[in-house]
Amino acid sequence: MPSSLPVTFSRPSPQLSARPVDAIPDADNASAVALLTETLREAAARGASDIHVEPGEHEWRIRLRIDGALHVFLKPPPHLRDAFITRIKVLARMDIAERRVPQDGRLRLPLANGNPEDYRVNSLPVLFGEKLVLRRLESLPADLSLAALGLAPGQQKTVEAAIHAPHGLVLVTGPTGSGKTLSLYCFLQMLKLSHATSVPSKIPPKSSLPVSIRSVSATRRASLSRSRCARSCVKTRT
Repeated sequence: MPSSLPVTFSRPSPQLSARPVDAIPDADNASAVALLTETLREAAARGASDIHVEPGEHEWRIRLRIDGALHVFLKPPPHLRDAFITRIKVLARMDIAERRVPQDGRLRLPLANGNPEDYRVNSLPVLFGEKLVLRRLESLPADLSLAALGLAPGQQKTVEAAIHAPHGLVLVTGPTGSGKTLSLYCFLQMLKLSHATSVPSKIPPKSSLPVSIRSVSATRRASLSRSRCARSCVKTRT
């Protein structure tokens, strides 16, 4: 535990079990806020792309994904787990009372240097509680052109031909953090949608988009799935 983290540890619990939100002591809430602040600060300093909050039977841990590999950052006291997870879900505008189904959210927090950091938050019910993954979102660059992707000349010609084809399908695939979303936005920006429209759907949207592109925040809680968005766009020629 970093020495700069003002967290008071007490009441170790031999076995973890989820507590109701109103049963979490105020001291735990305050410590969870400090723990989250320190975790986000350290993740940014180390260049971590993901933060994993993983519950276990007798302990829980926080891991950071750095250069594609997960590294254990902290194993905080058991009694802070519920307050820590609740704090993240509140900031991400997720349902703190729902622990049985996966949820998706997004949060923005300012760092010490004043720059905001955006995170996509996903929860998954597991055997001993909820696992949370906070995915750090990079801001879109000002230059949304194919040149920004670093494609070879031959590859760029192939992509341009596919994008400007009157019909067909372009698949953008790759592992997490490989640039799929950036590539997609570059393609959409290339189309110069002055006489057409485009509505990408994300759960939730990762970044703000140019004005010619309308983004839909797909959410399972409102039964607004990607397939439902697609049907609506086809019917309304959006």
